[in-house]
Formats: sequence, C-alpha cells, structure tokens
Amino acid sequence: MDSNKRSGKKPRFNLKILRRKRLVSLFIMLAIVLIGYSSYLIYQQNQNQQTRILNDYPVHGVTINQNNGTIDFQQLQDQKISYIYLNATSGATYFDDSFNGNYNRAQGSNLVVGAIHTYSFSSSAQKQFDFFHKKVDSNNGTLPICIDVNYYGKYKSNSISWKKQGTEIKKLMRLLPNTYTSKVVIRTSPKIYKVLEGKYIKESHFWITDKVDDLKKNNVDFVDFNNDQSLKIDGSEIQLNESFYNGSRKDWNKLINGN
Repeated sequence: MDSNKRSGKKPRFNLKILRRKRLVSLFIMLAIVLIGYSSYLIYQQNQNQQTRILNDYPVHGVTINQNNGTIDFQQLQDQKISYIYLNATSGATYFDDSFNGNYNRAQGSNLVVGAIHTYSFSSSAQKQFDFFHKKVDSNNGTLPICIDVNYYGKYKSNSISWKKQGTEIKKLMRLLPNTYTSKVVIRTSPKIYKVLEGKYIKESHFWITDKVDDLKKNNVDFVDFNNDQSLKIDGSEIQLNESFYNGSRKDWNKLINGN
C-alpha cells in the first residue's frame, strides 16, 4: 500500500499544482484588469480628442457611398453635420449607383454637397475626366471637387512611379476646374501627401485621411477623424466616415461662397 495513503496525507505534488493554478488565475485576472483599463484609457483619449475637435473645428461632414443605403439628409443636418461628400466615379469605368439619388435628395436640405472622384493609377487623366464629366454632369455641388488618391490592390508604395502619376494627377487637376470652375482638393494619406505636396503638385489643397501632425498647414482643408462615426437615421445607427473642415466658420463661409 502507498505510504501517503497509509498515513492519510495528500500527495505533495497536488499542493504545488494548486498553487500554480492559483498563480496562473491571478495573472489572468490581472491581465484582464490591465486590458480593461487600457481599453478605458484609449476610449477616454478618443472621447477627449473628439470633444476637442468638436470645439476647435465646428464644421463637420460625412462621406457617403452606395453601401450606406438611403439616408435622410435632414436628420444628418439635425446632428450638426454641415456638409456631405458623395462618392461619384472611380477611374474611367465605375459610377456609384447612389450618386444621383443622393444628390437630388440632398437638395432638399441645407447641407453643402461635394463630389468625389477616386483616382485610378491605370487610366489616363483625360479618360478619367471624360468619365466624371459624363456621369456627374453639372451635379458637382458647391464644395471643391475631391480627387481621392490612395493605394489599392496591386498598387502599393513600391509599385508606383510618382513621376508619372504626379503628372497625370496634375493634368486631372487642370481639366476639372477648366470645365467646372470649381476648386479641387486631393484626399489622401499622410504618406502620399508628403510625396505629392510641393514636389509634384504645387499650390494645391488637401484632405488628409488620418492624423495630421500640423493642422496649421494652409493647404490642408479637410481631415478625417472617425471612420465609423455612429449617427442615428430613422431610429437606427449607421456608421459613416466623418471629417472636419480645418478652419473656422468664417473661413468655411468664404469657401462655400466662392471667396
């Protein structure tokens, strides 16, 4: 018969296992607490950032495409949204099916409207302009026409000839104002902004899609700050990409009045 059984004592290794399990459980609990606290700090930081943006940059807008469904623009306006940008065309072949419907319905609100063209690295500036002009016609709105320049698919930072693409973007920027008598803003990431700004495209205005280190730059007109902003439409919450105008209301009024 085993000596531990004869003496009525529990095997010593069980106590070691029990202590190890308690120690592991303690570490897990501490990890959960730390993760929860870190998440809370991140949430608070985001809330503080949004509060600061709301206070410092009062003019806010959203970007809308066909995936967002039918939207009541009056309800957007009631939630302190001042402008909307509608996805219109991409390259020389794609047209957002919701553009015309959204544009027409937006006319019944006081929201300021703009149109977005997504730049294609595989189509010429002339073909992209012709397609935009054909599809959008005169429904380009009051805001500067937006050219969205970002990487996609196989087109990455190491596969782009910016000397070539910079020339094409510059050409597209000349074609649009000549027809629409409208300003143009380039929507892009901070990294592409550093590539284009000054070197390939001079005297242009930009819309930055991520955090900007220096909001005092005179050529940054818009900044994205919440890609999944929840807004209530007809009692349901929808997520829209929210941006703000990088200036005061006085500057904003000058922009939309063409000054």
